[in-house]
This record gives sequence, structure tokens and C-alpha cells, in this order.
Amino acid sequence: MIKTTYRRQGEGTFPFEYYTKHREADGSVTLKGWGIYGRSSVLAGQSMKQFIDSFESEAELNAALVEAGIFPAEVEWSNQWIEPQNTFDHLPDGPDW
Repeated sequence: MIKTTYRRQGEGTFPFEYYTKHREADGSVTLKGWGIYGRSSVLAGQSMKQFIDSFESEAELNAALVEAGIFPAEVEWSNQWIEPQNTFDHLPDGPDW
């Protein structure tokens, strides 16, 4: 069963804002949920990506999405070039890399 919520540290449970899928080198497909880090995190307010599950095929993923009440067409393909990037420019120490 696909998890449709995530837990913010010290703030309770929240639904994922959206999901992405990614094809791995072995042909499997991974599902990731996206949310926002809570106020108690050092990354408060920034995008959070959480691994949810891995599936042998896209068809298996789509069946699990339907079972979880998520419309498969709403889950976008993703890669490192289009995912949100967290920035750390607000930290007072030296350069951020």
C-alpha cells in the first residue's frame, strides 16, 4: 500500500503535495512523495523528497496508485534536472557547497 502522508517532526502528519516516479537502471520504477520540511527542521519551509516504494514495472506502480486513490496520470516522471533544489544561502557560515 502506498503511503499518502508524511510526518513533520513535532508537527503531526501531512499529505504529500505531489508525487514523482523515476526509472532506475535495473528497469524498476521508484515512487517519491514531495512535501515541505516543518518548522522544527533546520530546512524549514524547503522542499522535502521522501522515498515511498519501488516497483518492478510502471504497470505495477499504476495499479498501486489506483489502490491508494491516486490518479496515475498525476504522477510525473522526474529526474535530477527538474526536481526542486534546496538552498542553504541563509546559513551564516562560509560558502555553501
